Amino acid sequence: MTQWVRHHHQVPWPVAQVVGTIPQRLGPKGNYEGGVARALLSALKAIAQSEEPSLELDELCTWTHHFLLGIDYISVPNSISDTTDLLCAVQRLQSTSIHALVDQICPQLAQQNWHHNLRAIILAIHRVQGQQSDLLNDVLSQPWCTPKIEETILELRGC
Repeated sequence: MTQWVRHHHQVPWPVAQVVGTIPQRLGPKGNYEGGVARALLSALKAIAQSEEPSLELDELCTWTHHFLLGIDYISVPNSISDTTDLLCAVQRLQSTSIHALVDQICPQLAQQNWHHNLRAIILAIHRVQGQQSDLLNDVLSQPWCTPKIEETILELRGC
């Protein structure tokens, strides 16, 4: 699927919907494993990077949120860099998506101690907004900001 989307630079909406609902169907049941998650991440990334005009952006954001909350990325190879790419592609399509992640998803990830998932979000913020991002400052001031996340932000800022 990923190769088809990349080759044709588009994705039929019904196909995107089927792929996009997989995280919601699998995540809450705990049916994820690294290989399935890896393939799904590649597909979501290809869908977002296709910038297909028919994409329903709110649904794409919802699928991405479910994926972030569906599996601890520690068990998914290359998940941090690919998720950073996915989040940046979604941000290009919907400029409020990164803020929504910080407000809605990061507290839940921090509560679960899923630091790899949080790191992907922090790296996406850094890539999109730069090292002196106000949003990174907001993250540092949140009660859910763990020492690992603080260390990641300070490392990105060269401190």
